[in-house]
Amino acid sequence: MLKYIPIFLLFCINVNTVFAQERPYFQQRVDAKIKVRLDDKQHFLRGNIRLDYTNNSPDTLTFIYIHLWPNAYANKQTAFAEQQLENGNLEFYFGKVSDRGFIDSLDFKTDGTKLIWAHDEEYFDIAKVELAAPLLPKQTVEITTPFRVKIPKTVSRLGHVGQSYQITQWYPKPAVYDREGWHPMPYLDQGEFYSEFGDVELRLELPQNYIVGASGVLLTESEKKFLAEQADSSKGRDFNVVYDEGDLSFPKSDSVFKTIEYKAENVHDFAWFADKRFHVIWDKVELASGRKVDTYVMFTAAEADYWQEAIKYVNRSVRYYSDIVGEYPYPQMTAVESALSAGGGMEYPMVTVIGSSASPASLDEVITHEVGHNWFYGILASNEREHAWMDEGFNSYVEARYMEQYYGLEPRLQYLAYLFQARKGEEQAIETPSIENVEVNYYVCAYSKPTLSFRYLERYLGTAEMDRILKIYYNTWKFQHPRPKDVRALFERESKKPVAWFFDQLINSTTQMNYGITGCQCPVHTANADPAKIRIKNKGDFSSPFVVAAVDYKDSVITEVWVENLEVGQDTLIRVPNTSETDAYRIDPYEDMPEINRNDNVAWGNGVLNRGERFKFSLIADFRKPERRGMGIIPLLGFNCYDGFMLGLTGYNVPLPARNWHYSVMPLFATRSLSLVGAGQIKHSWYHDFGEKYFKSITTGLGIRSYHSFYNESFDYRTRFVRIRPFLEVVLPQKTAKDPLQHTFQVEHLILLEESPVFVISQNPDTTYVSAKTWNARSTHRLNYIHENKTNPIAPFNLNIGLEYANYQDFGGWQHFLKMTAEANFKFKYSERWGIDFRIFAGGFPIHTDREFGDMPLQLISRNLNDYQYDNYFMGRREQSNFLSQQLSMREGAFKTPIAQSTVDGNSNTFIAAMNFKVDIPIKLPFRIPFVKLKPYLDVGYFRNSAPSVQISNPSEEIFVSGGLMLDIFDGAAGFYVPLINTEQLNNALKSNGNFWTRMSFSFNIRILNPITIAEKFEI
Repeated sequence: MLKYIPIFLLFCINVNTVFAQERPYFQQRVDAKIKVRLDDKQHFLRGNIRLDYTNNSPDTLTFIYIHLWPNAYANKQTAFAEQQLENGNLEFYFGKVSDRGFIDSLDFKTDGTKLIWAHDEEYFDIAKVELAAPLLPKQTVEITTPFRVKIPKTVSRLGHVGQSYQITQWYPKPAVYDREGWHPMPYLDQGEFYSEFGDVELRLELPQNYIVGASGVLLTESEKKFLAEQADSSKGRDFNVVYDEGDLSFPKSDSVFKTIEYKAENVHDFAWFADKRFHVIWDKVELASGRKVDTYVMFTAAEADYWQEAIKYVNRSVRYYSDIVGEYPYPQMTAVESALSAGGGMEYPMVTVIGSSASPASLDEVITHEVGHNWFYGILASNEREHAWMDEGFNSYVEARYMEQYYGLEPRLQYLAYLFQARKGEEQAIETPSIENVEVNYYVCAYSKPTLSFRYLERYLGTAEMDRILKIYYNTWKFQHPRPKDVRALFERESKKPVAWFFDQLINSTTQMNYGITGCQCPVHTANADPAKIRIKNKGDFSSPFVVAAVDYKDSVITEVWVENLEVGQDTLIRVPNTSETDAYRIDPYEDMPEINRNDNVAWGNGVLNRGERFKFSLIADFRKPERRGMGIIPLLGFNCYDGFMLGLTGYNVPLPARNWHYSVMPLFATRSLSLVGAGQIKHSWYHDFGEKYFKSITTGLGIRSYHSFYNESFDYRTRFVRIRPFLEVVLPQKTAKDPLQHTFQVEHLILLEESPVFVISQNPDTTYVSAKTWNARSTHRLNYIHENKTNPIAPFNLNIGLEYANYQDFGGWQHFLKMTAEANFKFKYSERWGIDFRIFAGGFPIHTDREFGDMPLQLISRNLNDYQYDNYFMGRREQSNFLSQQLSMREGAFKTPIAQSTVDGNSNTFIAAMNFKVDIPIKLPFRIPFVKLKPYLDVGYFRNSAPSVQISNPSEEIFVSGGLMLDIFDGAAGFYVPLINTEQLNNALKSNGNFWTRMSFSFNIRILNPITIAEKFEI
């Protein structure tokens, strides 16, 4: 038997090799003939379709998956609806049932034989149609069905706004079957499509005063004449005039219907747009071969002043892409201005729809991008749901070249978007399926980082070489379905330089690039000098080629040297020629590399102080240039009644995109106390990628704050406090990028220094005065655990569990306590804008050495006098009788009742619990300020009395209830409260305060309004 073992092993290896080999490429074909009638009163399409499905695979098929994408709008359980909710888009979720859409009246047949079919068990917008007989290779089956589409109100792509129609992803369309198998996919807003090529014929009936822009070639002569008449009426018209609202109203639909026919050859989709208000401009663009393409733009009066130049943008983009990538193969191209909720524009073969624009340049950019999709999507038909970069990435790269050529714009925003995610460790690899991307990473993976990466590759290969390879890619794979491995194989075969690093590390990983200058003998402004000797280190996670250049004072490149891959951690000495015009030496002078840190890419001359970007002061720091080192300065005005008005500056380094070191300093001169007050903070953060085993981020820092907190008019003295806060924050890793839960631990140690007066009693004369001030010190330790559900916009939730240990000195000596608190916040949305807020708080002291008279109790009503840790900003911290004494803090019990401090004011050194309710009233206030809302509120609380001097005759006296109306500003940033319903003891206390105005209270949460805090939490 032994002698047969080698033969057996060889047989196994050969068999495995055969089965491991990839199946040969094949491509199915789907031809469609559609007849449909538009009902613009009920917003329905009624028609029928004939599908000729040709099986070019080596397999026998017994069924076909067919997409029924209008069903994505049928209910709240579809994949589209769930994605809308996940991304925080609530318009569809809370929309009217009558505004939804669907497709029905389906009756699939072959040669008159009814076919068995059913909706997919998971996705209502996918059908599985069983064939009447097996479909053999090279055979074609004809499938027919009537259908009816309820056109939804526009919330994505298919839809209508009034009688303006956007008819896309609208007819039954077979899924792709390729060498990887079937690709049935539900309709999604984020994550586009993959379909089979074929010819599409459309016979469309609609009222004859509609103007239509569509995929395909218009065949109906009467409609050609009608469009020509519309185009003639637009000639010479001044679209810069301001139109009134009447020009945007819909004319009455004609009672007579017209029938128009289109044919689109070799396309994988067909869309059309209809509006009675369109203006039409018609032109032709001549390609390099001499062939001419008809071009149209159709637009309403909404942005007619921009759109009168749009035909130039269409012509220029068709010619540009034809020159760079390959000649446009279709006979016409149309750009339509219409309603759209899925981005700024959307592409279909030979037609694109564009939403509102901010400027002529932005309109040109979107038109160019969407026209460009005819190449990267329409002709090179990759699976965008799985590999969005092959569509959006390639296209955005060519668009960026167009915008740089015609407008001088570089892709700064794309770089910023990448940094926003990469620096926080929240980036995902470019080659990540769209459905696995969080919303912001869909943009980063599909658009921004691929744009940077392809520009980098172009710089490395050379523009001519890049364009040569792009043309080969286009001519090799046009009207087919290329995959990532096909792109890689072509670039590796055609490129004269190694490009494996590009695909391995830029496309397929989140490893980060970071090269830095660590030393330099760099002559500048010196003629006939020796070459500069620049030491460069690879500080990043992967190895790639890079360029080093000598630049002049305008940062224009004089000479450059390319360095092949430098291994991770390796440094090397680079020699760069220089001239008398040399002002500096830069890594990546064109800023093409998606580098995580560009601050150390420049040397201005010899010496350590001449390395790195030069430090600059600016009135407001520009986050759009994150490589710039400097301090932003903002004028600052503050007030409290002890310091008076405070004038000063805020100096800070921009906290976004996220950086390791961040600082802010706010010195203020107090006009009443004539002293320097203010605050400052410095912190350092470490970030790791999603899925890091131990933590996502760690931040440690130190904050300092000092203001005056009391003024004694009789003795004319002020006392101040100093609050020193060292802290540590650890954010635990999420399981996946789309994990909605975030867990954070915070540890802080508060050191509190408080001034107190030293009184001297003089007997001759008989006076008392303050001779000096002393400082008293105490400390507090805090540990908080914060649990957040960040991606449930219907019912967001967070939980904060805290431990606090403090020691302090009173008349009885040193005291200490351990306090435990738990706070849960819920929000329940009942409409897109309005909701109900519900909060639960409970706290107690497991340990307290002075339960009866402790100075730092739990509070149902958090007043100024009780802010013993100086957590909040109070304008009158010690005031008890004026308006400033009515300022409250929405913490602990969060009651909004400004009663004077007494022995029965809801304080406890044992235990308290509270529930707080706020309800949005769905009305628009005067002036329609969107961030101000009127809300009724209700607070219910219990406190366990622990003061021996308080006589509680009835347990109900330990229960507080208060309700009223509030103006809520910026969702808790500030509020004004009017209590209207109160329990007896609260009501009596309010009456004793005086008139109606003394019953009102207000609050400010400065942290929410702090622009630096807002920036740190900013998410693109």
